[in-house]
Amino acid sequence: MDESRYTHCPNCFAEYRPGFDTCADCGNPLVPGPAPVTEEHAPAEMRPVPRRHGRDEVPTVLCSLPRIEAQVLTAKLQDAGLIASVDEPALMSAYGAALPDARMLRVWVVESQLEEAREIARRALTGIDAI
Repeated sequence: MDESRYTHCPNCFAEYRPGFDTCADCGNPLVPGPAPVTEEHAPAEMRPVPRRHGRDEVPTVLCSLPRIEAQVLTAKLQDAGLIASVDEPALMSAYGAALPDARMLRVWVVESQLEEAREIARRALTGIDAI
């Protein structure tokens, strides 16, 4: 997935597929590139980071996908026993609700499980284990 083609809202950090120039949630003009990401941007359930093996687990973004694909991939990761979550969609305007797949949602995993999550995502997104 070539994330350099995406745009994002500088206000709410919603990411969009190519072809959109205004945030459906905020109405702000979109800027090029994926949204900046830090631990602060992780979904609430990922912030009280679980501890494993005596060290803190750091949430990190695995990928950005359209809403349904992000939710299905997150469920697949959780079924595999990984700690995973997806961004909660913001309350959308009437325009945004009409285009639910325009917005990209981030799939989060803990850093120590990133490689395993990448392999599960690769298999799911290439059709080997189709989502």
